[in-house]
Amino acid sequence: MFRTIRFAALAFAVLASAGTAEAASCAAAIKGVAASAGGLKVEFVRPVIVSRGGQGDGADVLDIVTEPKIDGQLRCRGDKFTSFNARIPAAASADLRDAFFRLQQAVLVGVLQWPAAKASRTLLGMTAEAADYLRASIERGDIEVAGKVEEHAGAAGDIGLFWTRTEREFILVSEP
Repeated sequence: MFRTIRFAALAFAVLASAGTAEAASCAAAIKGVAASAGGLKVEFVRPVIVSRGGQGDGADVLDIVTEPKIDGQLRCRGDKFTSFNARIPAAASADLRDAFFRLQQAVLVGVLQWPAAKASRTLLGMTAEAADYLRASIERGDIEVAGKVEEHAGAAGDIGLFWTRTEREFILVSEP
């Protein structure tokens, strides 16, 4: 199931990259998210990667570190922001779900420069849709049970939510 989410996220990133305008700078995205996230104590760190051969796509990947332990990455190519994704378990506590929502909002405010109210309205609508799609997928007995919602954010990129029975994932893609 996790492979399905990763595949869907990758497909979403490739499709979303086709029609977007110039992306935000990586430094501005990092600074904006950290400033907008308030009490989450967001930091971006370079992950330790052990592998044979190159990393392939040439993107710089930074892991996100937050006080509430939200898993995520920010990707840049040169100094251009390309994507951000974060995930939590579906069975997360109410506090972790709240922190996850606040992080998603901080990303939309910090990267897209949206007002907090617009980010909140957008996320609340998308969250309700993802929950409905997931419930319908369970009721139909789909082989791959998931709820997926996408929203075009203008020239800045695209937002996606992917929900399964085990995981909730948020993705923002902005490819130059």
